[in-house]
Parts: sequence; C-alpha cells; structure tokens
Amino acid sequence: MVKIWDIRTYTNIQTIVDKACYRPDDILTSLTFEPETNNILLGSRKINYWFFKTQEESKTSHDAPVAFALYNTAFENVVSGSDDGFIAVWDIENGR
Repeated sequence: MVKIWDIRTYTNIQTIVDKACYRPDDILTSLTFEPETNNILLGSRKINYWFFKTQEESKTSHDAPVAFALYNTAFENVVSGSDDGFIAVWDIENGR
C-alpha cells in the first residue's frame, strides 16, 4: 500500500493498493513520479504504474482546519468557516 499525503494540510490525497503478492519478498523497492504521463511508477518484482490524481481532482473545502459548519434552513445552504478566517457558503443540492 502506498499513501500520498498533502504536506501542507496533512491529508491523504490518494491511496494505492496493489493486491498482487510478489514473491519471495513482497516489498516495494522503488517509487517515482513521471510528470509527463502523470503516473506513479512502482517497482518490486515487476514495474507497475498508477495514475496520480492531480490537486485539481482532489478538492478540499478549506486550507485550514474547519472551525464550524452550520445549515441555513432559510436559504437551504451550508456556511462553514475555518481557523484562517475563510468563510464558504455551499449549495446543499450540488455542493458548489
């Protein structure tokens, strides 16, 4: 299993699980990112590649920890605020 973390927010961006067992060691010997193809190359007894999700694909609501989230019944939306003072208003129907 390989976990890719965002070092700014300490969140897991992607988890790669290879269910194959590679004998005799069953260990990962190398890992690299190929920017031209946007793939992660993993080496063990053979070479595997996995598509890396870009930051645009893994969206987050706030850069800092969320301090509160409230549902507004009058407008049917969610208002959230984070520790850095950022306030977001979300449409409950489509998540925008």
